Amino acid sequence: MIFERYCTLSCHPNSLFFIYNTAMNKAHRGLFVILINVVILTAIFIIMTVGNNSGNLSPQTFQTGVKETESKAGEVLVEVDKHEYKYDEEIVVTIRNNLDTNIATYDQRAYCSIVKLEQRSGTEWKEVRNCFSLAPPSIVSLAPYSETTVKLPIYQQSGVDISPGIYRVTMEFSPGETFNFENLIVVSSPSFELQ
Repeated sequence: MIFERYCTLSCHPNSLFFIYNTAMNKAHRGLFVILINVVILTAIFIIMTVGNNSGNLSPQTFQTGVKETESKAGEVLVEVDKHEYKYDEEIVVTIRNNLDTNIATYDQRAYCSIVKLEQRSGTEWKEVRNCFSLAPPSIVSLAPYSETTVKLPIYQQSGVDISPGIYRVTMEFSPGETFNFENLIVVSSPSFELQ
């Protein structure tokens, strides 16, 4: 009885135990062990790679599709004026387009401006949505070698959770006069604390 129960669970042709034993019994033991090790190492590599990239909290990170590269001097930068803020203070954001071409972005983001406010939640960044104007987004073009200032007032709004924590400001743009999702680049400010 015990053997029958054991065999019904582990001797089924689709069970991993049955496949493993069959491979071992057919002198494919070495190849099978190598295959299992490759699968395990690949899974570990994928988990470590995703874990390291998903929590990338470094400032001024460009994202184009899946690729991420650190911004270099002479490109587009998003900066904030302080490292810590309290309620009822303004976050002064400076966007520097150091490229020799226009960049296009759109409004209706944080406080209906051209930047997003994101709060860190574990290893992820979540956008704080607080623009309720119902106006359609407008394309905004920033001139080459320009500096644009955006002020974000910090206050509690109905239906918006702005709680103490770690935040950053991001801006999505594409090079050129018109916004194009195919050439989307995201640049982020250094993180800061809201107390």
